[in-house]
Parts: sequence; C-alpha cells; structure tokens
Amino acid sequence: MTRIKKKNNYKEKAAVFFFALIFSVNAYSQQDLTINTMPIIPQSSYTNPAFQPVPTSYVGFPLLSSFYLGINHSGFAYKDLFHYSNVDDSLHLMVGNMISKLAKTNYLSFNLYEELFGMGFKTDSKGYFNFSYGIKVNFQLSYPRDLIKVLWLGNGPFVGGAPADFSGLGINASLYKELAFGYSRNVKIANEDFTIGGRLKILHGITNIYTKVNNTSWGTGTAEDNFQYILNNTYQVNMTLPNSASESLDSSGSKTYNGSDNKFDPAQFITNQSNLGLGVDLGASYKMNKYWTFGFSVLDLGYINWKTGGGSSVRNVTNNMYGLIFDGADLAQFIGPDSVVKNKETHYEDSLSNPFKDKTTKNSYRTPLGTKFYLTAEYSLTRHDVAGLLFRGEMQNGILHPSATISYNKWVCNLLSASVSYSMENRSYNNVGLGIALNLGAWQIYALSDNFYCLFNPEAVKTINLHFGMNFIFGYKETKPNASLYRDESDLPKASKY
Repeated sequence: MTRIKKKNNYKEKAAVFFFALIFSVNAYSQQDLTINTMPIIPQSSYTNPAFQPVPTSYVGFPLLSSFYLGINHSGFAYKDLFHYSNVDDSLHLMVGNMISKLAKTNYLSFNLYEELFGMGFKTDSKGYFNFSYGIKVNFQLSYPRDLIKVLWLGNGPFVGGAPADFSGLGINASLYKELAFGYSRNVKIANEDFTIGGRLKILHGITNIYTKVNNTSWGTGTAEDNFQYILNNTYQVNMTLPNSASESLDSSGSKTYNGSDNKFDPAQFITNQSNLGLGVDLGASYKMNKYWTFGFSVLDLGYINWKTGGGSSVRNVTNNMYGLIFDGADLAQFIGPDSVVKNKETHYEDSLSNPFKDKTTKNSYRTPLGTKFYLTAEYSLTRHDVAGLLFRGEMQNGILHPSATISYNKWVCNLLSASVSYSMENRSYNNVGLGIALNLGAWQIYALSDNFYCLFNPEAVKTINLHFGMNFIFGYKETKPNASLYRDESDLPKASKY
C-alpha cells in the first residue's frame, strides 16, 4: 500500500467520479438493458426489431431523438485501487489489490451514439416501419493482467516460470455513420401469435484502428539464476486514418510514401463514402398467452470494409518474431578505444532493433461489428405493470460477454411511464437502473441509465451509461384506459383507474 496524498474532500470526490467515469464501467458496445420493457419509447425496438412500440407513429426530435453514452470497465473499480485511511488522513494506492481483481483479459470501452434523425409508423394493423440515421463511436481496449503485473512488479513473478502473456492486448476503435431501415409484422405460425422483424443497416466508416492479431509473450529464463529475456512477438494492426495522419505514421516505418496527394480535407474525410459496410438485426417475439411474451434478437450481424479513398488512407502494420533471446551485455566489452566502443554500441543497436522492424502495407481490410443477442421474457402482472427478464450476450474476439437483467415497468398515468432494473454485468453486481418517459401530449422526453447507482457511490461501480432523447409520438392514447399498455388483453387485472 502506497500513500499518495493527503485527503481533500471536494477534490477527492471529483477525482472519484472522474475515475469512475473514465475507468469504470456495457462494456463493449452500446447495450440498452432498462429500455427493453418500455414500449412507450419508440427506440425500445432497437434491442429487438420485432418489437412494435405503443405509439402508432413517431418522429424523433432532430439531433436529440436518441443520445447514448456508455463507459465500461470489466477489470477493477476505483475502490479496488485507492483506499482512504482515517488513521493518517491519506489516500493510499493499492496496486496489489487491484491486480487481484483483474481477469486474464480485461476490457475498457467507450461508446457513443448520436441519432441525427429517426421516425416510425404503423403501415397497417399488423406492420410497423422505422428509419434512423446517426453517428456511432465504438472504442474498446483490451489488456492482459500479466502486462499490469510486469509494469508494477517487474520480471520477478515470471522468473523460471511461465512467460508473461500479452496476447490479450489490443484495440478496436471505429467512427462510422449508420443508416437503418426496419420493418416488423404480426404473423400467425401454427396458429400461434408471433411478431418477426428485421433492420438493414448501411454503414459508412470514417476512421478505425483494429488489432487483428496479437500473440505476444515475454519470459525471463528457465531457472532462478537464468535472467535471459525470451520474446515472442506477432501482431497485426490495421488502421484507417486521415491522409496526413497516415503519412506521418509512415515517416518512421520501414516504407515511405509520396505524401503529395495526402493533404487532409476535413469535409471530405467526414463525408467519406469509401468505407462501405452492411449490418443486419433480426428478431422475433412470441405471445404465449395473455400473461407471457418471449423475445429473441440478434443484432449487428455485419462488417465494415476499410480502404484508401475519400480523404483517408489504410495502413497495415505487422511483425512476426519468435524466440528472440537476449542474454544481456558484458560491460567489459565496452571498455576500450572510442572506435571499439562505437562498434560495440552499433552491434547491440542492430541486434535489438532489427527484430522489431515492422512491415507496413496498404491493403484493405474488414472489421466485424460485434454480434449481440437478446433473450427476453415478460410477464404482465396487470394491464399497466410488467416484470421482465433479459439475458444479453456479446461476442468480442471470439469470447462471449454475458449479462442478466431483471426489470419492472409501471405505466403510472398518461403522462408517465417508469422502469427499474437490476443487472449483473462486467463481473459486478451493483448495477441498479432507472428509466423514465414523460409524455406531454405529443412531446415525449425520456432518460434512462442501467446504473444510476454511480451517482451515489461512483467509486464502487464498473458500469456507467446514459440514454436520453425526445420524440413526437402519436396514437398512444387510444390504448387508454381499458386496454393493456403492452398487449391487447382486456381481461388482464386492472391496476388502477385513470
């Protein structure tokens, strides 16, 4: 435990919240958990394209119809690294405790979605169509526990043992535009009530950095008295960056390129149409009876192709090096005339630098979107009270990242719908969510968070997200007061009179 500073109340509270905002927190990509059982909000259909919202039509408020921000960390919370002691009135750094909280591979992500415009409407008594256009930022950094151990503890824990495994180190960051068209329809299958839906997404990539391969390990000898370093290093990093940035990256690489045509044009870069991608969302909903409804959806089946053009340039940086052994240097060899010393320095510089030379190419590449699935069950307690259960999973680098959520949604009155939820995700169990939709006539304002607990105890959380927006909604009042908010079941118990 390392003492790092005296306590300052207001500064410490600000630092705690800032740390929680940056390092705590669905992980991976945008994940709405609380909104799933709030059909009064049209954007609830984004978790399952088969869902048909309560309003018969809506138009999103331009630039403000849907804004999502999520910051996520699967590794450790603030309180795992910092501890305030009343004994000496100081804040202590507990790196050993923090390392013990890490998994073999840990993830830090930042996700932002700004919907510029959205709309939806019933096409007839059974069909529903929606449209949206927005910008997405997805950033994910993965890092191995062994890297943190080496940085803090040095090579001691690995002497004579298994090498430090850095293969989990990587980054996947993208900025792209999304144009989506969705349609769902109520159908009868084997005399059972189903709703099926899909959403086609046309994507235009703007910029990306993607670690496709990283198999790196670092060891220290095979016995306690053998301190030679053994390095295996294989990686491939693809990137699509503005022309001027790409040119500067190559200035120190193994290749150089003529930068005369690489002048950066911001307008051309943002409106770039070269990096085309496609995505598909698929979903289904099954109404078993007047109480139970089940749903399943698969989101973001697709990819983006990245290539040079439209103000951006592609670079691929690769390195393949196996079994590099460095035994150290004998200082006695450096004692001698200046010319001898210079020759020895040059020899060691060449020995160390040659294996680390990267190969740089300009080949187009493809990145996956990160497939997600939702499995839901809803139980109607009354016409205006619904309990929900949600299992969510996301694939990243071939690994499934699961979460589970229970929720309760209440239609309070014509003006208000509210939901509370509890989620287990990111190896954390203190995620309490809250959602509110306020309907002022045709004007709807909504705000949700899957973990508003962070406002009261930010040092303990690993998940922070916020989703809010405004819509103009129409046709929802016709479901009141006798019909169910969720399904047309007039014989469900009444919660209250409005």
